[in-house]
Amino acid sequence: FDWTMWLWAALPAGVVCFAGALTALLLLFPPERRAAIHADALARERAVLGPVTRAEYATGAAVLLLVVGLAAQRALGLEPAWLALGVLVFVSGTILDRAQFRTAIDWGFLVLFGVLLGSGDVLARAGVDRWVAQGIAPVASLGPELVVVAIALVTTATRMVLPSRPTMFLLMLAFVPVAPGLGVHGWVAGIVVLLCANMWILPYQGLEYLMYREATGREAFDDRQGLRLGAVLTAIRLVAIAASIPFWRAIGLLG
Repeated sequence: FDWTMWLWAALPAGVVCFAGALTALLLLFPPERRAAIHADALARERAVLGPVTRAEYATGAAVLLLVVGLAAQRALGLEPAWLALGVLVFVSGTILDRAQFRTAIDWGFLVLFGVLLGSGDVLARAGVDRWVAQGIAPVASLGPELVVVAIALVTTATRMVLPSRPTMFLLMLAFVPVAPGLGVHGWVAGIVVLLCANMWILPYQGLEYLMYREATGREAFDDRQGLRLGAVLTAIRLVAIAASIPFWRAIGLLG
């Protein structure tokens, strides 16, 4: 199951999510009449931004280095951890000073991320995978399609309680190992968890939403509009998963 197969398998869900999100934006928040753009206003904004700085060039180079490295990972024979470590060293040496290295990086999240990545064997030894398999077995007897739906609904419900990253890691550790025994490819279980964990309904749940809201000074939209959009996007993701099920079965990822 190489990366080209991964792209094909993700295509239906990606198309439905993109088309659905674009349609929802146009229907819920139709664009206003076209405003006139004045050259002096653009000039003022460019002056505020200023020229591209050395740190911004270095950041772009670091991102490009990581993306190219991950794309060529198999040909280079490098583990992703070494690529990430190399980019971290590059960023630390060109962008961040000592004080920023201590304060600008969310070390608490990185520690949590590392703990969760190392939790797979612990959960397996504790029998969590077997417990999850037993809990979802009644649904599995009705077919792998309903297993996919159950994973999506459980992830969505968990997301209402936990933040996105803990939901993603914990449920991937729980569902991906047991999925093949239930007739579902592990990749399908992972992509379903990923889609449903990165959503929000209530505005405070969406990290990206909160960033955009604060960056625009709460002037571009309000939380009531955010609630409507979050609920619609959640429904679109569930529809995208349901629409992908026949395709996943056709290419042998279900059953």
